[in-house]
Amino acid sequence: MFEHFDNLRVRFAPSPTGYLHIGGARTALFNWLLARRHGGKFILRIEDTDELRSTEEAVGGILEGLHWLGLNWDEGPDVGGPHEPYFQSRRREIYHKYARTLIESGNAYFDTLTPPPAPGQKPAPQVGIDRRAYDAESRNAPPDSQLELFEKGAEFPLRIKCPQGTVSFQDAVRGEVAVNLDDVGDIVILKRNGGPVYNFTVVVDDADMAINLVLRGEDHISNTPKQLVIYNLLDLTPPKFAHVPLILGSDKKRLSKRHGATDILEYKTQGYLRDVMINFLALIGWNPGDDREVMSRDELVSAFSIGGLGASSGVYNQSKLDNFQGVHVRIMGVEDLSRLMQDFLPKEYTADREKYLEVVELLHDRIVKFSEAEHLMHYFFGEPRYNEKMVKKFLTDNPNREELFPIILENVEEADPFTAGQLEARFRLVSKLKKVGLGKLLQPVRVAVTGDRMSPGMFETLEVLGKDISLKRLRRYMAL
Repeated sequence: MFEHFDNLRVRFAPSPTGYLHIGGARTALFNWLLARRHGGKFILRIEDTDELRSTEEAVGGILEGLHWLGLNWDEGPDVGGPHEPYFQSRRREIYHKYARTLIESGNAYFDTLTPPPAPGQKPAPQVGIDRRAYDAESRNAPPDSQLELFEKGAEFPLRIKCPQGTVSFQDAVRGEVAVNLDDVGDIVILKRNGGPVYNFTVVVDDADMAINLVLRGEDHISNTPKQLVIYNLLDLTPPKFAHVPLILGSDKKRLSKRHGATDILEYKTQGYLRDVMINFLALIGWNPGDDREVMSRDELVSAFSIGGLGASSGVYNQSKLDNFQGVHVRIMGVEDLSRLMQDFLPKEYTADREKYLEVVELLHDRIVKFSEAEHLMHYFFGEPRYNEKMVKKFLTDNPNREELFPIILENVEEADPFTAGQLEARFRLVSKLKKVGLGKLLQPVRVAVTGDRMSPGMFETLEVLGKDISLKRLRRYMAL
């Protein structure tokens, strides 16, 4: 269903009332992938009609998040296009033109009797025999009188005349959806101050911008019948629809901050690769039809289809994200990795380029988030941050210290050349002659030179640190 598209035009239309969250980023990605897959257009529209909550800061955050993900748009802010402006706050005249059309055709009326709701309250319930109408007298007023009110800038809500019966549509994910229009009612399209309402602006903008497929979150599925009524009253051809399930947290509840970072830019700050986020987001609720998981951007474009979208909610899995990051990092070259990571490190770490590359190569298999890289390599560029519990266990309270520590120091001192191979040969020989496990020899060394019990290969670590620094740290705890 919906797999062949001619002149495909899709859009991502966020409201700048907050950051670009994971769910919004995935919706943008799905639309972008479809456009690129079918040679169509990806349009970005900012739905900023909520004057109280929309902010320039949020707009900037959304644009920055999309730029970081590499989801370039063909029309929209900073790019322009034939359907400008791409901010709803600047399209008021367009909405009023369409509202006038509805009034002239007798399909919209000013509700002059329903009192405005008290601050913070919802509108009063519908009254009268016809559940669709809030005020029968206003609904039956002739179009000429309504047009006169419109021209005067009447401060009443403007409602559409919702017909009776049912409205249905074919959803690419859910199949056929049918709704009783008595449950829709005569919805407001212009507020008392003349400001347009969401379901009206979406129809006008999607029609004006020639959007022919709307792919969005399932939280909007209840809006679709209202929008279809408006399309019909305006005699406009509606787009096709695909409503994707929301992303859930590990507890199967709607994703929120308690499940981890939800602002897409937090992942940038933490040092995730943009292509890792693209790979990860694409597979939440979509399947390529085979066993592939780690996929490049080009592979995702080639494979993406609406048919791969699932009807059940995808689950946010932090471990999977970290695994994807690790895989992508491991297939990168050391030069590329060191370049991408350097912005997350103190400048003194990267001052000696040769040493920095040695450290990056040594830690290549351990690096996940770049924001953690400084912690992983701090002991190569300064004094270790000692874990006192590990110091006590493996060094100061080590029951074998009098027997093993002199041997450890002797073999580190006499290693020549001071290489990982030479050190490994010496320690393995000691392990064999003294009949002591290699781990018992190396764990105190590891804690003494790195500050904790976890590190890359011990022999390689000693070689990169060099003999002088290694001996200085070992003697601090092993000199009896």
